[in-house]
Amino acid sequence: MRVEYDATLDEILQLHLLRDGESTITDRTRLRLRISAGIIVAVVVAALLPESMLARLLWGLVAGIIVVLISPYTLRGAERKIGREYLREQLGGEGPIPFSCELTEEALVIDQGETHLRCRWDAVERIEETEEGILLRTSSGGLMAVRERAFVTPTQRAEFIRLARHYQQQAREENSR
Repeated sequence: MRVEYDATLDEILQLHLLRDGESTITDRTRLRLRISAGIIVAVVVAALLPESMLARLLWGLVAGIIVVLISPYTLRGAERKIGREYLREQLGGEGPIPFSCELTEEALVIDQGETHLRCRWDAVERIEETEEGILLRTSSGGLMAVRERAFVTPTQRAEFIRLARHYQQQAREENSR
């Protein structure tokens, strides 16, 4: 079974941000950046104020804590902007980006722009239904999305999910033998 549609740059970005948001490595890196920014701001504030040493240290500490607390909100916008620019560069423009997903007995086959991915069913950990479509999560941390508009009818969507789960279960049974 094969479905296809044109994806937008923002949809691809949303998927990347979702995957990054679930990564412990990304979380640790963001925390390090926040703490580093807080320390830098604290040192600069303490160095520039013409107050007593105690007042400078206190104001530096307050400024550093404020930066650490508000930076998740400011970083989110920057990540989105940088991610969008990166994807625009990689995909050669704003899009639309042709997308297709084919379910074969051997593998899940994704074509997106000039990228071709083939994922064996034993590597598909979860198949999730969402309002936006269907998410397929792999054991290596990969995340693929098939948008709702890929399906002409609710029956086609249900058949896609049924077939994907069938192939996934079949692969699990073969591996357990």
